[in-house]
Amino acid sequence: MIHIWQTCLDFLFPPSESLLVLRAFQATDPLTYYKPTHPHNITALSLYGEPFIKASITAGKFEHNEGALKRLGVLLHHHLTETATYWQPVDTIFVPIPLHTERQAKRGYNQVAVLLKAGLAGTDYRIYQLLERTKNTSPQSHLARADRLSHLKDAFAYRPQKIDWTAIRRVVLVDDVSTTGSTLEAGRVTLRANIPKHVEIQLLAFAH
Repeated sequence: MIHIWQTCLDFLFPPSESLLVLRAFQATDPLTYYKPTHPHNITALSLYGEPFIKASITAGKFEHNEGALKRLGVLLHHHLTETATYWQPVDTIFVPIPLHTERQAKRGYNQVAVLLKAGLAGTDYRIYQLLERTKNTSPQSHLARADRLSHLKDAFAYRPQKIDWTAIRRVVLVDDVSTTGSTLEAGRVTLRANIPKHVEIQLLAFAH
């Protein structure tokens, strides 16, 4: 009966390709795709080429499917467990790459913040919005890395927060997907110019 009802709904409202993939992988443990790599000095937790990862991020970014994003949160949670001797809530804070206000208003949320909150749930790690997007940049998939970096010049501004920097050793700047690393690098440049020099900046993406 449920199958018939779903078929009728799909006929009236054809599902996206991403949703069809997620249905096919609905019983999949996201940790199956925990495969850390380190392109461009970035820690990437999984491979974007995996259909489940790509479908989850696409559905979350463009189809208002926050649930798909939240499932990927376990990748970060697992990574923190695996590297527990290195990461400590008392001296590490996380910063999401922001969306431009126009884009976030249209989407209703920042997908990176959703991923971060899911991944840090149940821990004492803190999230700070230390960056704001000052340029509503167009898609960059067709640009080379050097062109992307130029395109993103001055794309971020620093947002001062009340933080006891003497206790902080590390800021982790996070994006959902990193291809060339240009977005994370642009964010890092802005942070580096505004936070104390003793604080290390780590770059992390959920997928590459």
